[in-house]
Amino acid sequence: KDQYKFYAEGNQVIYDGGIIKNQKETAEANEVVQQQNLEVELYALYDRVNQLFFGALLIDEQKKQNDLFQKDIQNGIDKTKALLANGTAYRSSVDELSAQLLQAEQARVELEATRSSFIIMLSLFINSKLSESTILQKPLSPVLAETVNRPELLSFDYQKKIYDLQGHLLDAQLRPKVSFFIQGGYGRPGLNMLSNNFAAYYIGGIKFNWNFGSIYSYKNQQHLLVINNPPIAVQKETFLFNTMMVRQQQNSDVEKYAKLIQKDDAIISLRESVKNAASAQLENGVLSAHDYINEVDAEDQARQSKILHEVQLLQSQYNYQNTMGDIKIK
Repeated sequence: KDQYKFYAEGNQVIYDGGIIKNQKETAEANEVVQQQNLEVELYALYDRVNQLFFGALLIDEQKKQNDLFQKDIQNGIDKTKALLANGTAYRSSVDELSAQLLQAEQARVELEATRSSFIIMLSLFINSKLSESTILQKPLSPVLAETVNRPELLSFDYQKKIYDLQGHLLDAQLRPKVSFFIQGGYGRPGLNMLSNNFAAYYIGGIKFNWNFGSIYSYKNQQHLLVINNPPIAVQKETFLFNTMMVRQQQNSDVEKYAKLIQKDDAIISLRESVKNAASAQLENGVLSAHDYINEVDAEDQARQSKILHEVQLLQSQYNYQNTMGDIKIK
């Protein structure tokens, strides 16, 4: 009866046709694709954060202008009250200016409520606690990138690499496999079948294996590989085309707002001059409160337009950077 104290065997692949290397490279490429897909989702998040941040920033600037507007109206009230005390103005003029001041205060309440909503949503998106007292710093204008550096491009490249590796795997499966094996143990009988004594033994050698079945299925597997893999090169070119279209539109927006701001400065200068003249006329009793409000409101609208255009310019620039895949300030 055979008796064994112990038995062991081992097998070491010497040449597998490149299958193990292929599998390792495929796993690494898949990891890169997953990372880039996550980056793509983050860029969508960046875009949403931009909208919330610049929305809140616009309100901050509008609140500053609202303060200036209220000061102008209050200045008109003070001057009209002085005229009323001297008997050269009507009480209705003071009431009209006071009503305008209350409307400005209402506008500020609405601005603060809207800003609070923006801050709450922004806090959730960036996972950082913000309060109504949080001060948002107006960012510098970024240097606009000229080349696309989006994560989708690297994802397309590695998807193409995975496709190529799948083709290489089919080729590797056609190649023969070579391995080294060894078996050993201690038992009875050993290698000498005529001896009834316990003995140590081992056997080693080279194993050659060639799966001829893969040859017959090679063409079909190649065909399935082409069918199951999308035209990545076409997808990449389409993405670049769409990105450049968006880039062109955003670049046009940047140029438009820059030109509008130049006109805003000239309009504000003229409106301010007219308002100052109206203030002097109101003080001298030769201009009605209603006409004074019109001139103050006209200057306010001019300044509001500039505020809007300045924030729109910044937002367009950062949207541009997000589109191009460069979200850092240089």
